[in-house]
Amino acid sequence: MFIGSPTAGANGDVTKFQIPGGIFLYFSGQGVWHADNRQLQRVGLQPHVLVRPTIKGIRVGKR
Repeated sequence: MFIGSPTAGANGDVTKFQIPGGIFLYFSGQGVWHADNRQLQRVGLQPHVLVRPTIKGIRVGKR
């Protein structure tokens, strides 16, 4: 059971290259899926029980 906050769904390798004009392009060239073939990229892991951090908790060092 996953208790916590959803992840960002940003995973996979990152490729970086430079094009003329000093511009850098970044992209992911890898697909990442759950074991049962559900999409993971751009969706992230969704908790069974949603718990979000609070400002107070972060200030006192809770994670």
